[in-house]
Amino acid sequence: MTAFENGRMVAETLASGVTDFALTGFTPAAFNLAGKGMIKAIASRTREKRYYEGTELVVSNTGFSKGLQKFEDIVGRTVAIDALGSVAHYQLEQIARVKKVDIDRVTVKPVQTLDAIARAIGANEIDGAIMPASYARELLASNQAKLVGWYSELDEIQFGALFASSKMIATVQQ
Repeated sequence: MTAFENGRMVAETLASGVTDFALTGFTPAAFNLAGKGMIKAIASRTREKRYYEGTELVVSNTGFSKGLQKFEDIVGRTVAIDALGSVAHYQLEQIARVKKVDIDRVTVKPVQTLDAIARAIGANEIDGAIMPASYARELLASNQAKLVGWYSELDEIQFGALFASSKMIATVQQ
């Protein structure tokens, strides 16, 4: 098993045939490579279900004290995500759409890893972040962040899939 820094790298490694199977999000890279027939989604991954805890918008204590207390308060704030084009990026854009917020008035900060995002929230270096519940719970329990809300309050989303390389599928079919 190999871990990669982001979904784009996962999809590209899979498409190259270096790996046979991979779990990754529905990212632009995954859709692009699947559209070219280089990878195929073969099983679904987790999804948000309305009103169940999943991905969360959490805010730093400073962000909360400065008024970031509802989804629509993201205007004029810095919100961290793991990568541009990631599922979290899509979710942030959906929050803006649902809450009728101009996304151009939100500073989107790609921070690459969830650990780095958690550190930035805890250190009050950013206002908020889209994070999986497991990371959010740690921050909330240690009083390093406040919960704005679960993404599932606004939308349901399929996070991704188990993908197989087309090279591996062709080998198995022979």
